[in-house]
Amino acid sequence: MQKAILLCVLCGCLAGAAWSDGAMFAPIVRARSIDIYEPSQKAFIYYQDGQEDLVIEVSYKGNASDFAWVVPVPSQPRVRKLEGAPFHELSRLTAPRPRRSRQMGSMMMGAFGAAPVTVLERKKVGIYDVSVLASTDSDALVRWLKKNGYAFPLAGADIVSDYVRRGWVFVAMRITLPTRSVEQGLKEGVIQPLRLTFPTRKIIYPMKLTALNEDDTEVLLYVAAPYRVKAKGFREEWRNRVNRSPASLESYPTLRKIIKQACTLTKLRAIIDPAGIREDVSLSRRWL
Repeated sequence: MQKAILLCVLCGCLAGAAWSDGAMFAPIVRARSIDIYEPSQKAFIYYQDGQEDLVIEVSYKGNASDFAWVVPVPSQPRVRKLEGAPFHELSRLTAPRPRRSRQMGSMMMGAFGAAPVTVLERKKVGIYDVSVLASTDSDALVRWLKKNGYAFPLAGADIVSDYVRRGWVFVAMRITLPTRSVEQGLKEGVIQPLRLTFPTRKIIYPMKLTALNEDDTEVLLYVAAPYRVKAKGFREEWRNRVNRSPASLESYPTLRKIIKQACTLTKLRAIIDPAGIREDVSLSRRWL
């Protein structure tokens, strides 16, 4: 049986990457390299009219057949692959300019029926085998994960129980048997990102399962919303208005697929100590 590791978003594959303030003042080419390859977790969030698009990309090392991860979200998502290179575009869009630098309630799904674990959807998304799960029993969910090859640490049982209590659903993903080209892409850190779209009353980044990591985790978030955002423990590196006109995003074809209205793009970064994680990352409006 193939062995898979339970992860939240992008954590666990790599030790927390080191990062220093000097990155903000480096040449643009170096800044891109840091933003694309070094963070242990990175995500792009587009939030508009009570709907969140969460784009995640895997930082990966090891045998592809041993890799899988689980993302809790507050409501059932639509899961799609995203063609293009969103994080390259975001790194380029938010890179510091050469002559100056910048220092910058969950939705309940209700009862899911009598079955303690319900597979809401299972499908192939690009190179991934995706299962969207709802559960009324955290122990049953853990048993389902183990039965299906997800090695789940006992320390995570209470975290899963809290998500179940709040009515969240779980997106379980594993890489299917990879082709030679896919394995080469994994080695080079170039793996197809996934896009999860779901309704939510507030902007959220699922983070609690990162508490199972042993090392510090660097998290890089790009958040496009009607307003500037902030998050506890995160440092703002960049923010600016993005106009939804053909000219403004002409050089960013992947972002044009997601951003539908004018918004403010905020770039946030943090080094997270797993021992201090108590909640998911909640992003709120930051007043100027």
